[in-house]
Amino acid sequence: MAWGRYDDDLYRHPKFEDAWERDKASGSIWLFAASYSAHFLTDGHVPRRFVQIWFDDRKEQRRTTDALVRSGLWVPNGNGWDFHDWRDYNEPSQAILARRAEKAKKREASRARRRA
Repeated sequence: MAWGRYDDDLYRHPKFEDAWERDKASGSIWLFAASYSAHFLTDGHVPRRFVQIWFDDRKEQRRTTDALVRSGLWVPNGNGWDFHDWRDYNEPSQAILARRAEKAKKREASRARRRA
C-alpha cells in the first residue's frame, strides 16, 4: 500500500481555502485525486478521466478543476493535471516500486530457506 502525504494544516492552508471559496467540491476532488495518485503511483498526475467520473455536469467539473488550478493546487499538463509540489512531499513511484521489489525478494528468500 502506498501512502499520500498532505499537510495536517490543509484545512486552513490559503490555497485550499481559496479553492474551497471558488468551488465547494474542490476539496473532495483534491483528496480523492491524492488518494488515486498515491494508490496508482502516478507521481501526482491526475488524468482527465479520473475527474470526469465524479461529475455528471461538465460545467461543474470545469468549475472544480478551475478552482484547483487558480488556487495553485493543480497544474494543467495537457492530459489532465499535476499536483503542485507532489514530489516535494511524496516518494517517487520508482522508489516505492524498488522498495516493494526488494521486500518481495527478501520474502521469497525467507520462504525458500524455510522450504530447504
